[in-house]
Amino acid sequence: MMFSKQPVRRCTVRIYKSRTRLVGTYGCEIWVLEDMHEQNIRVFERKVMRKISGPIKNQDGTCRIRSNEAIDLPIENADIVGYIKAKE
Repeated sequence: MMFSKQPVRRCTVRIYKSRTRLVGTYGCEIWVLEDMHEQNIRVFERKVMRKISGPIKNQDGTCRIRSNEAIDLPIENADIVGYIKAKE
C-alpha cells in the first residue's frame, strides 16, 4: 500500500508559516525593500523550505535536491516577499 505525501506537505507548510516566516520577517514593517533584498529573502525562503522538505528520492533509490518549482508548489503562492509587502 502506498502512502500519500499530501499530509507531509501540509505539515511542512504549517511549520514554515508558523515558525520560519515569523522569524524571517521580524520587524518587516519598517524594512525598505529593494530588488536585491527581495531576491535575497526569496533565496532564504527556498533554503529553509529545502531543509524542511528534505530531498526527493528517485526511482533508482538515489536522492536529489528539490527544484525551485517543487518548493514553490507547497507554499501555494504565498511567498515571503508578498507577505512582507502586505505587512507594510
